[in-house]
Amino acid sequence: MRIRGIRGLSALCLLGLLLTTAPNALAGKRHRKITEGRNPAVSPDGLSVAFVREDRGNTDVWIVGIDGKDARRLTKSPHSDSEPAWSPDGQHIVFSSRRSGQGDLYVMRADGTEPPVRLTSRKGAEAQPDWSPDGELIAFEFAGERGQTLGLIPARGGELIVFDPFPDLEESDPCFSPDGARLAMMVHGYDDDPDLAVVALATEGEAPDNRRHRLRETREYSPSWNPVTAQLAFTSDREQSNSRAIANEPPPAIEPDPRFGRRGPVREQRAGVDARPELRTVYGISASFLGLVQYTTRPYDVTHPDWTPDGRSIVYVREGRMQRAPGLAGEIRKLREPEIWIREKVHKP
Repeated sequence: MRIRGIRGLSALCLLGLLLTTAPNALAGKRHRKITEGRNPAVSPDGLSVAFVREDRGNTDVWIVGIDGKDARRLTKSPHSDSEPAWSPDGQHIVFSSRRSGQGDLYVMRADGTEPPVRLTSRKGAEAQPDWSPDGELIAFEFAGERGQTLGLIPARGGELIVFDPFPDLEESDPCFSPDGARLAMMVHGYDDDPDLAVVALATEGEAPDNRRHRLRETREYSPSWNPVTAQLAFTSDREQSNSRAIANEPPPAIEPDPRFGRRGPVREQRAGVDARPELRTVYGISASFLGLVQYTTRPYDVTHPDWTPDGRSIVYVREGRMQRAPGLAGEIRKLREPEIWIREKVHKP
């Protein structure tokens, strides 16, 4: 079953307004480390965070209190488990796993009292699952005939519904809106950087809406809806990209700092390859799509934002910093493992 019709594809922002940042967005910021890991997902009650931790090359799903205490390992597979997402009632977690030899989706109880149940078994990898607010559907990305596209499947198992609102582009990283009526996603062509888009879920047979607009100015990643305000948080290196575009020249090389590693854009030429790491920050865009708010600053590369259920705070990942290894010209090494942090009280109650 394939859905190509969409309706109500909202214009995310006017180009001039995309450059407007709220002046007090970073005022009174409160950032706190929760634990080491990546792919954080805040539980519906706001008390726990599911995340992924790597141990000797293998990844498993863990759960930790929002205060950083009482971390426990949920999955124990010799094959990689990743990308957890909570059911709306907080009783189950869906995640991607390679335990069957390919990337499939599995569901298990969040308390770990029952073994995981395989949800998908199609050929090809499924990833980045997200549970609908009513608990009925799970959206995810998978490798289709023409590349990455989106799928919907009943949470209890059943027929795959292909959701392909941009037939000429690849779609990935779906995220349900709080009312379940829309999906935010990343879209990109073969040679294009990923952009943010919002698409209304539609029934088969509806004609596509011609007003297809998306946030196309710079690279956008990992959309996450605020459950209270319906604001979209996402990560982007827009400041870095804009500065390069305005200057129309490559970014300057930054000498390594032995205390902190690299700061800012870095261009490393090794064997003719540009190894400059991206430096993304978390932004928010209002429900009316009329402006941007910046929630994190450099020198960290920040990924995977997720709102707390009260809509007041954002959990995110600080990726490991990069530094030139002493004595190895042009080589770059990881200085520190990824860490999960929380930006508290983004919005006042």
